[in-house]
Amino acid sequence: MIRTFDDVLATSLRTRKPQRLLLLFVKAAPSAPLAQYDLAGAQLEPVLALNKVVSGSLRFPDLVEEADRQRRDWDFVLIAAVSKRDGGLPSSQEAHQHLQERAEQALASGDFSRFLVFDRQEQPLWPAPERQLH
Repeated sequence: MIRTFDDVLATSLRTRKPQRLLLLFVKAAPSAPLAQYDLAGAQLEPVLALNKVVSGSLRFPDLVEEADRQRRDWDFVLIAAVSKRDGGLPSSQEAHQHLQERAEQALASGDFSRFLVFDRQEQPLWPAPERQLH
């Protein structure tokens, strides 16, 4: 079960292929307490996109700090993992393109099934905490 960012890392590290995490930091409008959001119906605006090579040294507070240095106006982070079919590590540019395509689709359709979503305090918001990363 994925309940924390460390669970995301552990799941990704168990794969045989090197992966990059795709991280899309979004803000929600209108402002409301996070617990009231239904992500499928929320208006989400991307504010920052990052990708990171999956490693055991990644920590959620470090990602929050890095994001905040660039933009502080985000509410959630959408997370997915990507690897190459040939077993190689995707370049940062390839990962960014993949994230852009996934994000556009999710934001347009309201279907976040290809992402895990955490708030700033690392609380899982989508999907249900028992969902596995794929």
